[in-house]
Amino acid sequence: MNRVTPLGLKTGAATVLTLEGSGLAGATNLWLSVPATIRALTNSSSRSQFEVTLAKDLTPQVAAVRLAGEAGAAALFTVLVDDIGTATRSTTNTSPAKASLLTTPIAVEGNAEENASAYYAFDLKKGERLSFEVFGARLGSQIDSLIRILDARGRERAYAEDDPVGGTDSRLSFIAPETGRFTAEVRDTAWAGGDRMFYRMRVGQFPLAKSPFPLSGDSGKKLTATLAGDGMEESRIDLIMPDAAGTTPIASLAAKGRRSGQSGIVSIPVGNLPIQVEEEPNNSSNNATRIAWPSLIQGRFQKPADVDWYEFTARSGDKIVFTGRTRSVGSGCDLSIELLDSSGKRLAATKPAAADEGVFTNRFAASGTYRLKVEELNRFGGSGFSYQIDMERASPIMVVRVEGDLVEVAAGGTNTLKVSAKRTDYDGPIRFEVARPVPGIQVTGQIAATMEDGEITVSVDAPLVPGQLRVIRLRALSDEKTGLKVGVITARTSATAATKKKPKPAPTTTFIGWHETLTVSIIRAAAKP
Repeated sequence: MNRVTPLGLKTGAATVLTLEGSGLAGATNLWLSVPATIRALTNSSSRSQFEVTLAKDLTPQVAAVRLAGEAGAAALFTVLVDDIGTATRSTTNTSPAKASLLTTPIAVEGNAEENASAYYAFDLKKGERLSFEVFGARLGSQIDSLIRILDARGRERAYAEDDPVGGTDSRLSFIAPETGRFTAEVRDTAWAGGDRMFYRMRVGQFPLAKSPFPLSGDSGKKLTATLAGDGMEESRIDLIMPDAAGTTPIASLAAKGRRSGQSGIVSIPVGNLPIQVEEEPNNSSNNATRIAWPSLIQGRFQKPADVDWYEFTARSGDKIVFTGRTRSVGSGCDLSIELLDSSGKRLAATKPAAADEGVFTNRFAASGTYRLKVEELNRFGGSGFSYQIDMERASPIMVVRVEGDLVEVAAGGTNTLKVSAKRTDYDGPIRFEVARPVPGIQVTGQIAATMEDGEITVSVDAPLVPGQLRVIRLRALSDEKTGLKVGVITARTSATAATKKKPKPAPTTTFIGWHETLTVSIIRAAAKP
């Protein structure tokens, strides 16, 4: 697989999706990470086509697609589920004079070319607003996009490059300073180009929503998220967060324009710890928000120079990791976090010059009350300046990884994958299991005590048909009796009531961490000699 067109699937409509590459003969099954009706159309060694129909009420979001057949599965590609249709690609709009004229709302797709730009013309009346949003890096492209808006005389009237929500995908809200024709220029910031520099630019009167607040939600629970941004009033959206044991632990939010009905798209991840939201006023140590830990602290700087305080208790010997999250979850904050004791003495703090978003670890020498002082480094504030602080006990397992995201297994057979762990203060065994059982798929294996590497075996029951895909999510577990005392309790075995004897202490398993989702591709067994 090397190309998917179009890059967007319209909700409430049927889209012909074309997948191009080599060795595709027999690859007649398409997997999509969102609900859809899929009908195979054509198949050859270089191209497969499918008709994909989405429900009208499906929330716009980034979705994954994968092509499979009896011989295996192709690499994962991503597309955008969108409520805006796609224009025909143009390859001649390489100058303002040849700009493609847009009738909005519309999404335009293309590839950045080396030392060249693409141009799109549009008409606006004075005071009218139009949103532009590039989906490139968020769809797996290598483009680092920028957008320039030029007037009829070629003067630059607006410019956008990196964005807190889009990352290297540019977003721009443009209000026409006068009535007339304007031109949007799109290119890579370094003037690079090529097949891996594709993009989809949405143009319309949709809101450009900022990061939601809170920045994450509890697994499987209802969340009321507040959204604000350009072209919208602050609004609240209710949603049920996905189960953390599922394969898509991210929810999508669509902020619809009041008149246009077009969606601004943002996402919100599932939290792996209890969430605690700041309670205003908490702008001094005397009225600090009381919190328990481990937890995810959610706050925002509601105005410039806002300061947030939090208070908690810790015991002697507790070792806590404090991790700030802003840019990685779509916020424009630069975070400063200070840890102080009850007398106001500073014990630890984030480093403003560090490449991370603010992280430090502290081992508490004495039991008592402690406080966090949280500020925006540049004293900024407003609806887009929210933050999260992960406050959790230092884990003895820093990283657990499984080799690759795809394993091919013959129906009725097995296959093995390498697994590895980076250990700290723990030498016991690490087991693996499927977070939510999938019929026909079993996973066994472990990393032995004191070892950093091991193997897991993936087994597929014979009734599963070659050409199918099954997506699972693994979690790592360890026995508490070995001395591991971190994480969230996920399972306990209980004594049977029939014994009427004093039960033995139940073995306890402790959750260590999630692995990325793993796709199991069921293939045709090799012919016997």
